[in-house]
Amino acid sequence: MHLFLVFKQGKISGEGTDYVGPWVASGTYDSSTGRCRWIKKYVGKHQVTYQGTSCENGIQGNWDLSWSSGPFHIWPRPFGHLTELYMRDDIADVDSAGV
Repeated sequence: MHLFLVFKQGKISGEGTDYVGPWVASGTYDSSTGRCRWIKKYVGKHQVTYQGTSCENGIQGNWDLSWSSGPFHIWPRPFGHLTELYMRDDIADVDSAGV
C-alpha cells in the first residue's frame, strides 16, 4: 500500500492506492491520547474503517469491513519517497467522481 495522510487540527485526510485500487481517507485524531479513526473509501467500491493509536513506530490498530477485520500497522517513510506515488495526478479523477 502507498498512502499519504495529513494530520491537522484534529482531522485526518489522505489518499492512496493498494491492490484493491485508489482511495481517499477522512477521519479524526486526538493528540492527547494518540487515538485516531478514519474511513478509507475506495473509488466506486466499498469502504474500510480504521481505529488505532500512535506509538513509537507509527500507528497500530484494527481495520474493519462488514465481512472481515484484522490488525494494521503503518509507519512513516522519508518525504522523498512520495515521488513514487502517482496520486497527485489521479486524485483529480477521484474528486471529479464525487467520492
